[in-house]
Amino acid sequence: MKSLPKIILLTMVGLLSVFLIFGCSSNKNPSSSVSQGDPNDPNYVAAKAQIDELVASVSGDMAEGSDYLGGFNPPPSPTNATDTTYYGYDAETGWWYSYQDMNSDPYSYTYADSVRYSANGTFQENPDSTTDKMEVKLYTTMISTDSLYAYDLNFFEDMIFTVLSSDTLQTDGDGGYSIAFADTIGSFDFTETFNAIKIPIELGHPVSGTANSTMTATFPDGEGTWTINLTFYADHIHIYATNGQYYWEWDEYYEG
Repeated sequence: MKSLPKIILLTMVGLLSVFLIFGCSSNKNPSSSVSQGDPNDPNYVAAKAQIDELVASVSGDMAEGSDYLGGFNPPPSPTNATDTTYYGYDAETGWWYSYQDMNSDPYSYTYADSVRYSANGTFQENPDSTTDKMEVKLYTTMISTDSLYAYDLNFFEDMIFTVLSSDTLQTDGDGGYSIAFADTIGSFDFTETFNAIKIPIELGHPVSGTANSTMTATFPDGEGTWTINLTFYADHIHIYATNGQYYWEWDEYYEG
């Protein structure tokens, strides 16, 4: 089973774009109208290059959610000192589950991963040719109390993969993360939604649907919010980004 974060496009795009795009302008006093941003703004140019690269490299990985259709296996531990590790199947609720935690001062880590299969509304312990729905949940926390690198990270995803045909999945769901650094650095909050994203398994990238994310960054001298909307087409992704005062939009075409 592949790690769920690999199939999450906006989380990766959002994390980096918060750091890069945020310098474009302050959102302390947002305007009631949004104007088109300067395409030559150096911060925007740098951020766009990073977003384009991530969209191109990660969008195909969304289809890897289909790997769960091969059955649920416990993921390898990302640490060498896991305190608690267990997984199993709950026949009453239909959920496969995996849980790990680790505490090693000044760090602590928790990982919970669950998958449920069903066919025509009936839960299945193992997927087969009749499986038409797969639900995936992931929750992770990472905390550091190190005096130099203190942070508190919470990440979650709640996804539904619907089998539309023998070769196409539809993805719906939501997720997000929040991370708070030391007081002198700031904090970030990110939410995302996935709406009717159709992914032909063999094609390897979405061909329709939308994904939307909102990011708020808080620094000692203020805060700002960015919104990024992706619209998927058969041959490209349309990207729209705004900070409430200015917006930028462009198309990213799939390779091949």
